[in-house]
Amino acid sequence: MLIRGFLSPEDVLRQIDLREGTMIGDFGAGSGHFAIAMAKIVGNYGKIFAIDVREASLESVRSRARMANLANINYIRANLEIAGATEIADGILDLVILITVLSQSNKKEEILKEALRVLKRGGKLLVVEWSQTGPAFASSHEYRITKEDMQKIIEGVGFKLDKELDVKSFHYGFLFVKS
Repeated sequence: MLIRGFLSPEDVLRQIDLREGTMIGDFGAGSGHFAIAMAKIVGNYGKIFAIDVREASLESVRSRARMANLANINYIRANLEIAGATEIADGILDLVILITVLSQSNKKEEILKEALRVLKRGGKLLVVEWSQTGPAFASSHEYRITKEDMQKIIEGVGFKLDKELDVKSFHYGFLFVKS
C-alpha cells in the first residue's frame, strides 16, 4: 500500500469501481498523485477536476499531466470551505475524492456539503484520512478525528457508507454513496 512511505493511489483506486468515462472531482488535489492515476483510468471520455486552494499545487498537477500526455484534467483554484467555490455545476460528478483533506480543516461539513452538491444521485465519495497515530508531519493532530467520528460527520451531511477501504499504514479510508 505504500510507495516510499506514501499512500499508493493505484492500490486505493483498485478498491473502487472506476471506469473509463467517469467524471471525478479531486478535492484538495495537492501535487496530483491521485489526479494523474485517475486520469489514466478514465481516459479521454472521462474528466478529472483537480481542485486546490494553492496555485503551486495546481501547477504541479499541470506539469505532471503534460509529462504523461494527459488532456482530461481541468484545474480549479478554489477554497473548498466556501459553498459553491468550485463552480462545478450541481449533480454532474460520479465521484469526489478527499485524500487527507478533512484532517487539515475545522470546516469538514462545509467541504462535504460541496462534495454532496456536485455529485450525482448515487455518486460516490472516497475519503482517506490520517489516523490518530499518523506521523506528526502529515497534518495537525488538532483536526484529526477517529474513523468512527469521521463516519458520523460524513453520514450526518447526507452520505451512506458503502464500504471501508484497506489503506493500511497511518490512514483509514471509506467509500460513501450520495443517497
